[in-house]
Amino acid sequence: MLFTAVSSFCKNIPAWGWVDILFTAVVLFGVWLEASKSARFFAQLKFPKNLLGREMLTHARHESLKHFGWKLVVLGIAGEVVCLAFSLDETAKLNDKAQRASERTAIVESNNLVLRSNVDALHLQLIETSNKVAVVNEKVADLSNLITSTNIAEFRDAFTSKTLSEAELKKYLRVFLESVNSEILYRVDAGNKQIGIFLGDVSESKLTMLSKQPNFSKFLTFERGSNVIIGNGSIGDFLKEKNVDGTMTDFVFSPKYSLRMLIPQKQP
Repeated sequence: MLFTAVSSFCKNIPAWGWVDILFTAVVLFGVWLEASKSARFFAQLKFPKNLLGREMLTHARHESLKHFGWKLVVLGIAGEVVCLAFSLDETAKLNDKAQRASERTAIVESNNLVLRSNVDALHLQLIETSNKVAVVNEKVADLSNLITSTNIAEFRDAFTSKTLSEAELKKYLRVFLESVNSEILYRVDAGNKQIGIFLGDVSESKLTMLSKQPNFSKFLTFERGSNVIIGNGSIGDFLKEKNVDGTMTDFVFSPKYSLRMLIPQKQP
């Protein structure tokens, strides 16, 4: 583990760092040659002890080593100065990278704040929209109940005193036809051009009121016939309004394409 740590540390040292270490070692060696008594000892080893003038030669050799050590110190310091320039340049680059990283972090934090603010705003809009949809659904449910109600007065107040949008009218027409006989909508969505149906008096009144809406003809046209049946009677393939035991009059519905409940097709 120690070897791994040392190896990892050495890999992180740049080339100029190793050169700097080398010059530092040169300076230390030069200082040792200048100041250490060991240098004089090594100078004496070159001359035999019984050599005449050995002391003078040793001194001269020692001075030569000290001079060489001084040169090494100068060389090492010069090399360290050069390495210092690389170190300062590298430090400046690292500081620049750190500054850019700090700026990017600040931008990211700012964007996160903006996104968080947008998410909060969208959440509030979603709550408001959900509340509005709930209110609309409640109103639609109430009007749908009126469509299937037998109270003609309430129906008249709800549907003849206001102009329905095309979407609302289509919704209420489909609810009305469903309440009369679900087979009608099946034939409408199947694309039948004409549909025969016997209606009771209440449903006939509702149909007449709905037909006064400006957009009614965009979805449905109808003709009232003269045939009348009572109870469980039937004529041809005409449908009958369900849950009506009294007299019923025949109608021929001509539904428009816009009345269909279209199912969106998947894109290939």
